Amino acid sequence: MVGKSTGGPMVEVSGLSGAAIRQYAESVFNVPEYRSIRATIDSGVKVDRFVELLGGRIMIDDTPRARLSVATRGDFVIRIPASSHPLYQRQLIAHELGHYFLHYLYPRRQGQLEACFTGTPEPAEIEANRYAMSLLVPTEDYRQASRDARKALEARASWNLVGSPPTPSDINYLAAIYLQVPFHMVEGILQLFPDMGGVDEV
Repeated sequence: MVGKSTGGPMVEVSGLSGAAIRQYAESVFNVPEYRSIRATIDSGVKVDRFVELLGGRIMIDDTPRARLSVATRGDFVIRIPASSHPLYQRQLIAHELGHYFLHYLYPRRQGQLEACFTGTPEPAEIEANRYAMSLLVPTEDYRQASRDARKALEARASWNLVGSPPTPSDINYLAAIYLQVPFHMVEGILQLFPDMGGVDEV
């Protein structure tokens, strides 16, 4: 099965399940040289650093759509529209990394690859989106961000003498800020993978 690729060979779908894509994406955090990209209290997952460690480059310019250009393993360029919001730029970088891992490294592909973000529900795009969500909202980091968000919101409620506890949406909204991702990404990954542990469990 293939997905659309503009300006180059067609992108072959990996065929991995959503759970397998999540496991594949999160496995990078167990590799010693990539542990430095993990989210911290003042930073989400460092996708720009990850690209650098992989041998790639990021170009933020006047391109109308995000694009991945692979020359060979460890030599690739991700182009991102300068007009995009910084949070969305992070999402697009992670999406193109999804193409690199799932549609180039995983199938042990050789030679060049060109992939362009289409924003359409094609199989290859869905896979890249799931990889991006799993990379930017890894299970352990989400659970920690949720715990921190709940504590902060409960403290604010007590300071303001507000009796209502924070809602799950309140907690996930603040967790998204901590992780530096759009709120819809946190909601989306929890719908795909409810076993990550919702805010009622953290």
